[in-house]
Amino acid sequence: MQQKTASAVGGERGSVDPCTLVSASDLSGILNTPVIKQAGPLEEFRGRSCKYTFADGSAVGEGGMAITTWHGQSFFSPETLGLAKVAGVGDEAASGNGVTMVRDGEEVLQVQILSPSKSQASLQVARAAIAGLVEGS
Repeated sequence: MQQKTASAVGGERGSVDPCTLVSASDLSGILNTPVIKQAGPLEEFRGRSCKYTFADGSAVGEGGMAITTWHGQSFFSPETLGLAKVAGVGDEAASGNGVTMVRDGEEVLQVQILSPSKSQASLQVARAAIAGLVEGS
């Protein structure tokens, strides 16, 4: 894997800016509803996170999504969340219950969707985000 460019890498910890990986427009297309960026990138859990909201079409009314990145393979820990392995995404990936984690070299990405009607889209969002990560390499 190539080293990340200076524009793709941020913060002292070197984690990639998750807000640059997938546009709100692309996220809206994946979730089939308008997605609005709320905050980010925020330093969070020794990584960086980008927060979004969207109308989820359920009784809850509004869903939330976080895309978080870390630098270092040790942050890839899907077993702690009980996620099932997924083939063909990054070097390693796992998904379940609205959460998808992907490792690509030293970069770790997590997508979490809190929505009763859209949580299954976390893997699709992670695929789009990891594509953005690879393009930024």
